[in-house]
Amino acid sequence: MAFDLDILITGICAFVENKSSTKICVVMPSTDNYKSALDGEVLCPHEGYIEQNYAFGRTPLRWQRLSFDIKGGDNDYIKLPVASKNDLGLIDLKDSGVMKETNPDIVLDTPPETVLAQVCLDRGGVELTDGGVWTFDPKGVVVELKVAHEITIKLKQIESAEAILKPFNGGKPITIKINPARFPSAALRVVNTCKLSAKPGEGYLRRDRDFKWYYELLKDFSSSELYSADLQIPRYKTGALIGGNNCFPSRLERVDF
Repeated sequence: MAFDLDILITGICAFVENKSSTKICVVMPSTDNYKSALDGEVLCPHEGYIEQNYAFGRTPLRWQRLSFDIKGGDNDYIKLPVASKNDLGLIDLKDSGVMKETNPDIVLDTPPETVLAQVCLDRGGVELTDGGVWTFDPKGVVVELKVAHEITIKLKQIESAEAILKPFNGGKPITIKINPARFPSAALRVVNTCKLSAKPGEGYLRRDRDFKWYYELLKDFSSSELYSADLQIPRYKTGALIGGNNCFPSRLERVDF
């Protein structure tokens, strides 16, 4: 029996599109330990994992590439909406004022230590969860954005699906069949959120310090290129900020892979 599959992705996850194909690699930076950002601020650790209501419990997604073997269904390639003042979408690192390219090594089968995990995607519709309005202030020019807190890739009427977990160290891949049995749908969550408990936002412009993890994924970026003592990060303006709503996916520049 055909079924629908939803793959929800949230937390510190960078979406990287392929320059020459429809493939997308979602990169989780290595956020599982305390680390100082390029500007010296200590960043809190995050936890990457995958969970699903039929095949998975909560499984750590550490030093692995997650991909999918999908059969059947008529699903078009993924179109990633970019956040703007008027449109809800994924926040783009370029809005911080930093124009550095994505490090192409982060999408390799064996990526550098700055990468905790990867998720490979190709086709499916896109549904976004509103994370409120956030602002950047690069070099005194305010940029206001409607930011998605979660992105769900929606695959319709597929015949079968398998999740493939391939270790970065070249170990044997693990294949897990996603089988909703008699149910018409299956749901999968890929998460990279704070290990520590998050508190509801207070005040008008709360900083999203976790955003600084994304700078670790850029090519040839160093603290010497900072134009202030602080890396540019989004600040919360309006919306329903509760719990981990300031851990949201981002979008980096395209690379070839």
